[in-house]
Amino acid sequence: MTTENPDEIDQQELAAILDNWATYVAERLAAGHSRTAVQIALVDAGFTASDAATFVQHVAKEYKAHVRRDGIRSIIIGGILIAVGAGVTAFSYTVAEPGGVYLVFWGLPLWGAWKVISGISKLT
Repeated sequence: MTTENPDEIDQQELAAILDNWATYVAERLAAGHSRTAVQIALVDAGFTASDAATFVQHVAKEYKAHVRRDGIRSIIIGGILIAVGAGVTAFSYTVAEPGGVYLVFWGLPLWGAWKVISGISKLT
């Protein structure tokens, strides 16, 4: 706060306040609340109806992009886990003597498949 006017808010404080409200909106949307319900809560907290609608729309867009990036990341990591598990299993099989013992790394591909499925679910 500035010393000249106690009602003034500096840019850092304003950014922190907006970030807190954005977190609140994102959490509500993630919990399944409708945009309208979140807008009403913001209006009840002192936002104008227009500002609440714009703010919720912006946060919803950013939240959707975040979830999409997270989904794509999960798919990529899952694919890598599947490839590594299959590759190590194939390597183990090729170096095993005929009739010998080799290792099947089923955990990595299984975990990778789970990551791929969870990533796809985030994209839909």
